[in-house]
Amino acid sequence: MNNIVSMKNYTPVIFLFLLALLSACHTVKRGLSEDPVEPDTGPKGVFSEVLPAAPEDTVKEAYPQGMSAGTISEKVMYEQAFEELKRMLQGIKAPDFERAVFISENPYYATNYLYEDFQVNIDVHEYMIRQLMQANNKSDSMDFDVAVNQYGRFNIDAIRFLPAERKELYRQALANWAIFTYITDTIAVYPYDHFPYTYATHDPFGIKDWQNSQVLHLLSSEDQKGNCFALTAFFKILSNRLKSDARICTAPQHIYIQHRDPKGDYYNVELATAGHPGDGTIQTLTYTTTEAIKNGIALRSYDERQSIGLCLVNLAKSYEHRFGVKNADFILQCAELVLQYDTKNLSALLLKQQVLDERLRKEALQLKSADPVVLRVQPEAG
Repeated sequence: MNNIVSMKNYTPVIFLFLLALLSACHTVKRGLSEDPVEPDTGPKGVFSEVLPAAPEDTVKEAYPQGMSAGTISEKVMYEQAFEELKRMLQGIKAPDFERAVFISENPYYATNYLYEDFQVNIDVHEYMIRQLMQANNKSDSMDFDVAVNQYGRFNIDAIRFLPAERKELYRQALANWAIFTYITDTIAVYPYDHFPYTYATHDPFGIKDWQNSQVLHLLSSEDQKGNCFALTAFFKILSNRLKSDARICTAPQHIYIQHRDPKGDYYNVELATAGHPGDGTIQTLTYTTTEAIKNGIALRSYDERQSIGLCLVNLAKSYEHRFGVKNADFILQCAELVLQYDTKNLSALLLKQQVLDERLRKEALQLKSADPVVLRVQPEAG
């Protein structure tokens, strides 16, 4: 179904502004290549304002002999991103999911994206969605007071919220509907056509190409494809912009959105299939055990600070794919930091398990033994 929003009543100034924003959509991505990029003077762009580049002597001492300058610079970029995300988890810096997504993804591209360009890109999408909301907003003709019939009876659910709260629930539900429609359907905002984002069925876990897990790639690529994390993170960014109170939820090997309907009841949003599955469906499809749900590690929601932890896990996985390592200290450091502030973060638990399993496997190969007794007395593999 196409959703059409007329803009004929808007002034030419707004029209020119929109065209300027739309042109910015294609300028976010800068100088990307499949090979690692070696910055001329180390980290630059947004990171130069956040953390100063590490002194040259410090960089040389921190990494093994023979490592290329380009690789060292890239690792420094990951460490800078780690430090900023760490400050968000510590409460030193206010949690900002939009910012966290950007800084967790940008090191993969040697920080060739600029945060200002990314924000302008999101501005465009926010503008389109607001037009969709405005064209479908019926709140002016709705009565949010409790309806009482001639016998003095009313629906018990109607008194759960005050009229002002019911109106806000309607606005939030409208915003979330508009975001969902914008991501999954074709939208015509005169004179511009926006086509839907789709699920990367050929690479759902980003194994073949890690870019399929990234919002930056989702917004800058021609095919507009991404996996469940990229689509969900994009939804969450837009929700925060529109203050629609959508939250991220996770299940084993899956991530999705949950938000309230106009009555205040929560329901699930599955962007990979553009559907709204129930909890039982998600539990079945992800092989989630009842014990995992009771323990709070599966089919759980994340608050703003906990959502930053997911970005930190994403940063670690980006590091893994960028440098081709599964047991690096940096990856374990990311997992342990997340678990320090969110002990039930399933993604971080699995990430830590991956590092320890890989180190154990490496040690077993070196000792040519899989005997737990033998492995237990050996020093930990680096």
